[in-house]
Order: sequence, then structure tokens, then C-alpha cells
Amino acid sequence: VKKEKLGERVTALQQLVSPFGK
Repeated sequence: VKKEKLGERVTALQQLVSPFGK
């Protein structure tokens, strides 16, 4: 797995979790 792919995954997860976190 490339780090770029991981970065995209992390960003997508953060966008999904962000609203719930607040």
C-alpha cells in the first residue's frame, strides 16, 4: 500500500468522522 493511498483513506475517514466528533 502506497503512503498516498493511506493519505487519501485518512482524509476520507476524517471527513466522515469530523461531523460526529463535534
